[in-house]
Amino acid sequence: MSNHLAHRLLLGSSGWSAHASDQIAQAAASRQNVLITGPRGTGKKYIARTIHTHSSACARPLVPLSCDLLPSPLFEAQLFGHARSALVKPSGAALGCLRAADGGMVLLNSPGSLDLASQGELLRALQKRQFVPVGASESFEVNVRFITASSDDLRRLVDEGLFLHELYEELAQLVITTVSLQERAEDIAALAEHFLAEKSAHRADGKRRFSADALHWLQCYSWPGNVGELKSLVDQFSDTNDEIGLDAVLGATAVLTTKPYVRKMLRRFVGFGGLRALEMHACQLDQARQCKG
Repeated sequence: MSNHLAHRLLLGSSGWSAHASDQIAQAAASRQNVLITGPRGTGKKYIARTIHTHSSACARPLVPLSCDLLPSPLFEAQLFGHARSALVKPSGAALGCLRAADGGMVLLNSPGSLDLASQGELLRALQKRQFVPVGASESFEVNVRFITASSDDLRRLVDEGLFLHELYEELAQLVITTVSLQERAEDIAALAEHFLAEKSAHRADGKRRFSADALHWLQCYSWPGNVGELKSLVDQFSDTNDEIGLDAVLGATAVLTTKPYVRKMLRRFVGFGGLRALEMHACQLDQARQCKG
């Protein structure tokens, strides 16, 4: 897969990377709805955009809709559109995500936060490919494919009666499951080096690199924020002139040394005396940042 977003997410040698690449290619060639599920920060939206980019609908829009940010009436207005002044606050008519994405795709985020009534409205639109905007009388037909990204276990929500089984079946015609970065630790070094090269590509004096100790530390850290957290850390080193060592990595994440499990891992690398020195160095770097800011 040549797409830059897929390349950025799937770098590495893990079994998950190879399997996910095959699944993305299959989804891009299909017209079925896709559910992308997994922990936060694991690249679900990147996968959705990659599927869109490599699909036959790439020339049509990919329209995002976040269910967790909207109460039910506003969700339905965003999905179906609304007639002029149909909402409490006077406004002009709105097209809605379905009509805006006609011929393309809707990227549906966090549908597990919807109440059952809104789920029912969404299900009817999916099944009939037809809907009526809020406050209107005319119905519209659309040709829209849904790519759903969810950190919730929708299957569990179905079992608990909190998510409609039929809606799940409609959204999960194909399923791609992402994993935590800790579960694909063999990919961390490749991802970190790639993010660093990408961030410092504008520099004329060559690309930055991590020391072996720094990469070892990155591979041992648990990364609760997953790929997103790793990228945020690497972005801090784009203006570094030298090789990025272990002390620099810890200085960028000074708060980590206050966590017992991180301290335990650090002692394996640098011992008690080295840990104290790194803590002092991290504090100095933090104070320097505050003075510059």
